[in-house]
Amino acid sequence: MRKTLLRVAYDEWKARARSNMGKESEMISRRSVFSLLGLAAAVGVAVPTTVLMMSDAEAQTPGMERREDRREGRQERREDRREGRDDRREGRQERREDRRTPGAPGAEPADEPEDGKKPAAK
Repeated sequence: MRKTLLRVAYDEWKARARSNMGKESEMISRRSVFSLLGLAAAVGVAVPTTVLMMSDAEAQTPGMERREDRREGRQERREDRREGRDDRREGRQERREDRRTPGAPGAEPADEPEDGKKPAAK
């Protein structure tokens, strides 16, 4: 984030310099120099504290580490259960389709008379 803010300020300064290429050069007042320095100092102080707070997201104590390990274990077990359910569900659907599709492998043969004639309609 620090580079981003400084990069934006630099890009703005460079754009102004390009737009003023054919014009007379302007003197930078002390007030504007101090305001830029103040902005840079504020960014320099604010960004490191924000970055430090974000980097400390990992566990800090042994108890917190154990808690994180338990949480990861629970998540893995949940994923395994979901995968098992999905596999069982797919197997049931395949077996159901096989039973319902005549002539498919594993399907029960249709009732046909032994003499090869069609059964009489009732």
